[in-house]
Amino acid sequence: MRLVLLVDDLYFRVRLTDLAERLGLEVCDPNGVPDDGRPVLAVVDLAGPSARWAEAVKTLKARLESRVTVLGFGPHRDVGLFRAARAAGFDQVWARSKLVADLPAFLEKLLKEASADAGIGDDPSGPDGNL
Repeated sequence: MRLVLLVDDLYFRVRLTDLAERLGLEVCDPNGVPDDGRPVLAVVDLAGPSARWAEAVKTLKARLESRVTVLGFGPHRDVGLFRAARAAGFDQVWARSKLVADLPAFLEKLLKEASADAGIGDDPSGPDGNL
């Protein structure tokens, strides 16, 4: 799984990159995502220019189709911004506080789903091939 970051805020960018590295995810720039069939989570800071993130999401969704999940985050009081993000095709829109609290569990859930879809899982027979 890849993590695509469209995040200018250095605080969030560093935290997201550190989390991705701990989980073994590859971090990519929105323009450099290879289309090799791997699932992608795009995390977008809605504080950036809306024309920029709307175009980036449109391009990612067109290229990667169902393999991309787009998560936007921003100030919890800006309801209009959240509506604009949903209209632009975002799958999830969270307040910044929710991102900090819930992203690790959300990423782990996506990783488990991706592993299950790829047929990767625990071997019930154990290391010696016996149950």
